[in-house]
Order: sequence, then C-alpha cells, then structure tokens
Amino acid sequence: MEDFIDIHLNGQLELYLSRIINKNDYDIFLSDIIDDEFWNFAYLKNNNVDFKKVWKQIKNEMLDNNRKPLIYITSLINNKSKEELNKNNINLLYTDVWMTIDNLEKFKEYNSKIDFDIYKVDNDLKDKFVQAVMDGFSGDNPEEPYESLSEGYRVALEESFKESSNTEYKVLHYLGLKDNEAITTATVIYCKDKAVIYNITTNRKYQKMRSM
Repeated sequence: MEDFIDIHLNGQLELYLSRIINKNDYDIFLSDIIDDEFWNFAYLKNNNVDFKKVWKQIKNEMLDNNRKPLIYITSLINNKSKEELNKNNINLLYTDVWMTIDNLEKFKEYNSKIDFDIYKVDNDLKDKFVQAVMDGFSGDNPEEPYESLSEGYRVALEESFKESSNTEYKVLHYLGLKDNEAITTATVIYCKDKAVIYNITTNRKYQKMRSM
C-alpha cells in the first residue's frame, strides 16, 4: 500500500500541477490551478508528533497559501494518531476507498455489454477526452464529492499532455469510443510495476451495462 500512496501523493504532481512544501513531520501538497481540498492538503509523515503544534504550523502554512487547512490521513497513520487528532477537534470529512489488484487477468471478468474501442489519448483525441472527463463528473447528486468539476480541472488535464521531465512517474490517458462517441475514460499513473487509476468515467446512457 505504501507504493500506491507514494504514486497518489507524488505521481499526481504530473497530473494536477502541484507543488510541495516539505517539512520534517509533514508535507503540504498545493495545486496551482485547482483550489479544492482534493489536491490541497497536508500529509503527515511522522506518527510521533505533537499534533497541537503540528496542526498550528499546517494551519498557518495553508492559510498563507490561501488554502483551507486539511490533513490527508492514510493507512500509515495508526489509531493512536487518529485519537490525537480527535483530541484536537480535527474532524473527519470523508474517507477514500482503495481497491488493489495483483492479478491483472481478473480484469477480464469485468466485461462490458457494449462493443467499443479503447485508445491511448494523443493530441488528436485530447479535447474529446478532456470534455468526456468534465461531462463524466457533471452529475447533480450533492452527496457525490465530484458532482462537478471546476474549470481548473480542465486546465490541469490539458496541461498534463505536455512532455514531462519526470522519468519515475508516467501519466497516460485512455478513451473509450463507440462510433466516434466518447463513452468512457481513465487516467493511469505508472511507477515501475505499479499503477494508480484516476478519472474513471462512463457516459450516462452507457452506465450499468456490465456483462456477467
């Protein structure tokens, strides 16, 4: 899991144009073009800290950068640390759900009823891909954290197609087309033999059409 957390925290620099404020006990990840909490947060690196002191430092740093103070807690933070967070009146907003898979052959079990083609997105498909992602997160359910995306996400996705100097993390976008209509998307950040998948969307009229 540590490898996936690393890709999530550091690999996303290539995707959402973030910068890092490095400290001994924590890092602060900031996006230059997206101001929501999903890409602007502090990450605790050390369990054995004075939470009251660290939280004050994080709060000041993030406010200085015009960001809402937030801490991203991963599975590396133990229950004792979470208790300390509660003592300092730091509330849990929501949780991420991670699914990992070791045997890629299992993906064959998830077949679609739809016959469509999958393409690695190049400059010719870039605009169609970006719009499909924006449309895919344009729902009207207020309970969904990504019920809609700000225009900053469009800019970030467009910028992610520029050639990167980072050789450790690679970002590739994929687009599913049926009769030239964008029906699904995915973004994959690779690091060596592991990868994290983002931006999974399905055109509304093609949702829930998996074959068993």
